[in-house]
Amino acid sequence: MYNFKCNILFFFLFVFFAGCEKDTFEYIDNNEAPPDETIEHVIIENYIIKLYISVLGRQPTEEEFNEGLMIIESNDLSINNRGKLVDVVMANEEYLYNEYKHVRSDLLNGADTADFTFWIKVYENIKTSSSDERQIDFLTAEIEKLEDCQKIIPDLESDSIDFSEVQRRCCFNTIYDGINMGTENFVVSMYQNFLFRYPTIDELESASRMVDQYESIVFFELGRSKEDFLSIFLSSDEYYEGQIRRIYNRFLFREPNTAELNDLRILFTKNKDYKEMQKQILIQDEYVGIQ
Repeated sequence: MYNFKCNILFFFLFVFFAGCEKDTFEYIDNNEAPPDETIEHVIIENYIIKLYISVLGRQPTEEEFNEGLMIIESNDLSINNRGKLVDVVMANEEYLYNEYKHVRSDLLNGADTADFTFWIKVYENIKTSSSDERQIDFLTAEIEKLEDCQKIIPDLESDSIDFSEVQRRCCFNTIYDGINMGTENFVVSMYQNFLFRYPTIDELESASRMVDQYESIVFFELGRSKEDFLSIFLSSDEYYEGQIRRIYNRFLFREPNTAELNDLRILFTKNKDYKEMQKQILIQDEYVGIQ
């Protein structure tokens, strides 16, 4: 009887452990899972859409999207193909309008051609009824500044001005002066808009003197007018650094690190090519979304 019970117990234990035996796996050398092409394709599609929104302020049309796919997929997401796609998007006439829109938004609270036309008419009416030569000269100068603003897009299209000149014109007119009233406010606005900082006491004093037509030094250069100040300021190393920081924050939502800033500043200060500077950021892995 004892042997019978023991045999039954051993039988159930054998069945239990046999049922719990782990599965065995066979390993095959060099058997890697195939790449997930679906994810890569999604990244490419997102990059094309993101690029159009960043550069033109809108999504691509179906034709533009398909053209983008052909450019990128001819050699996957190579840096060279990214550059080709960026060139295609920037060649669109909407690029200049979108960039100018950003400048107007940052500096003129969105003022546009209609606003320039309004103030030109106001000054022309005052000029017509005035007999004061000094006032007439002042009004004539203000009208010319506003007319320069009206010609920004045609001048950009003809490649006769760069974006530094666009910014200069947007800071050198009655609308900008109205937003930043007074010499000190004007100087402070320049440092904050372009350098993202407040001027030091010495910088504020020196720049204000120059703007008020007294001989003074700004960024180690001598000048004695508002025109001189703008010319010196918008050709300084700090200005170029500020432009790079602006584009990094706009496209990557962060500040560039020291190495990124130095590398791009060397390129930008050498060729003064605003589009090329943007392009170098738009082809980065981080912007594409594969980092």
